[in-house]
Amino acid sequence: MNRANHRQVSPILISALLIIGTLSGLESIAQKVDRTWSASPAVGLISAQSEMERVAFARVFFNGSQRNSAVESEGYFSRDSKKPLFTTGVQTIPWPWTPVDQLRPVKSGPGLLIAEPSVVKADPKLAAFGAGCARWLHLFVGGQGSMGQTPLWTSADRVRQELGRKDLRLTPEEAKKLDHMLGISHVALGTVTGSEKQATLTYRVHSLPGLQPVGTPILLSGSAEQIVLALPSAAREMAKRLEVSSASVPDRVDLRPDELGALGGVPRVPRQELTPAMRQQLTLLSQRSPLAGLLLAHGSPNTDPSSLIPLLKTLLEQAPENTLVLGTIGYKVGIPSAFPDLRAQLDRSRQKHPNNYLLSLCEVWRQRMDENPEKEHQAAERGVQSAYHNPEAWLTLGWTINEEADQVRKKRYFPKLNPVEVEFLERVYPQWLKAVYRSVTLDPLYGKGWLRVSTAACFAGAEELAERAFWKAVRLEKEERDAIWSWGLQMYQPKWLDDPVKLEAVARQAAEEFNYDERTRYIISALKESGNDALAEELSRKTGSISR
Repeated sequence: MNRANHRQVSPILISALLIIGTLSGLESIAQKVDRTWSASPAVGLISAQSEMERVAFARVFFNGSQRNSAVESEGYFSRDSKKPLFTTGVQTIPWPWTPVDQLRPVKSGPGLLIAEPSVVKADPKLAAFGAGCARWLHLFVGGQGSMGQTPLWTSADRVRQELGRKDLRLTPEEAKKLDHMLGISHVALGTVTGSEKQATLTYRVHSLPGLQPVGTPILLSGSAEQIVLALPSAAREMAKRLEVSSASVPDRVDLRPDELGALGGVPRVPRQELTPAMRQQLTLLSQRSPLAGLLLAHGSPNTDPSSLIPLLKTLLEQAPENTLVLGTIGYKVGIPSAFPDLRAQLDRSRQKHPNNYLLSLCEVWRQRMDENPEKEHQAAERGVQSAYHNPEAWLTLGWTINEEADQVRKKRYFPKLNPVEVEFLERVYPQWLKAVYRSVTLDPLYGKGWLRVSTAACFAGAEELAERAFWKAVRLEKEERDAIWSWGLQMYQPKWLDDPVKLEAVARQAAEEFNYDERTRYIISALKESGNDALAEELSRKTGSISR
């Protein structure tokens, strides 16, 4: 968008931003508008050049009392064009869902992470064995349907990165942070000592916050084979400590100690494709071990999701009611209609455990694939209520709200919107920002959360917050670097913050980080689109010189 269009949009944005007002004390949008454009609703009402602008400014000036017949009679329809997404009234358009500020937690059961045991005077091989035991326990205790606050399998690895650890052998001080970083109510900390011939694996469950012990320690002693045999009873005892009755735990592990050690040595969520040897081993073990199937599914980040269906079907057959299994399947491929057994199992599990976070998250993915925004929003709200302190639950709700706004706006500038659409977006954008900001309030180290805050803040008009959040994301988010720099290249263009100096700085920093590889092509294209031809040419020359 050129500067002339930017000026044309300004009056209508003023009215929208003045309505939004203050967002949870983050920033006074009305003050920002006054400072930026030195305008007011009255001035806008006098200077409006179209019927849409007059209605919008009148709504601000008279606090919504001035409406025209077209606005009163018009509605906006959901993606299937059958049900109204919302209806209009004389003064307001009713918000069809619970405002973010009014969402409250529901009783959903505990949430658990079983950390890898610390190694105390132990054979080095025992460390991987202990990690394998921890993962097996986590899968079959944390994945109980009544454990309603257990987060995704990937969430534990996110926390590992945020804490700067190579493993999940957490200290007590690190474990105390997990109630808000993961939204869980309990953590199990353990130690492993000895050798494969004579070892002791000790675990103790603690409640959060505060890390208060729950019951006495659980001790498993003997050879590695004996410890493997005792894992199911230890899992049932942990579930009992968490007041989970009738826990569904396998009678045996179906893995030898060396196999369990191999699973403990595989990265929980590999960032690169597994080696052929490791993939072959996991493929063989996945025929009898859900834990192996889980690790294999997560160890395929660059694999076509459809090729994972046979593996995921086996995983579902092995542990059909395990919510960590269901969550992993949904995370990897969604809940497609072509996977009817998964959908049927999800229905059965949600009927038994309606307030389980992972099941609500799967329902979000199903309704998103089915393009049913109303049911998707309901499921996203239930996910937040079930895991109120889980930052990822709030990001999911924020994404859903963003999608609803996109379906209305359809990438159009404000002058192309009718008054009903403008009013709807005025209500949606603050909700989106509040939802995603909640995620970084819970976990200030959450880089992806800060990236989403930056995006939502731009749409809501909170430019200073958008910029602060962006640079926090640059510093904190280690994985989604493409998404971060892509957004930075958008944010500083004229349609948003309009800062060519900072746009150039972002482009240079992004190109340097990527070492002028193929992703630099996107940067060059974005620079050309924003009129920065000289910098685009400079990066093109550097790219060409390296390629030679």
